Amino acid sequence: MDFITITRKNQKIKNHYSELSKRRETEALKMVAILINNNLFREELLKNEYRNLFKRIEVISNFWFSSVLIQADNLSEESIQEYSLLISQSIFPYLTDKAKSQYAHIFSD
Repeated sequence: MDFITITRKNQKIKNHYSELSKRRETEALKMVAILINNNLFREELLKNEYRNLFKRIEVISNFWFSSVLIQADNLSEESIQEYSLLISQSIFPYLTDKAKSQYAHIFSD
């Protein structure tokens, strides 16, 4: 059985996972506020922009593994690196110019 099936069949696990997700969202939004205050993230241009960024990252983080295994027979180091980069680059459009420069320096290959 996969995690989705287990979660859907067990209300206690489903509730716990839901609460965990809410806590993660709260913490992520607090971190975004800190990054904005430190001039690393820009202010929101759209209503709930950062909440939606969290949700997109959450979906990718939760289901990238299944996606890889649908397309390949096994999980490779290359797949892990590819999805790590995908998630990491998700924040790039929200960075200030100062932070984009720092990001480019850290992730330059």
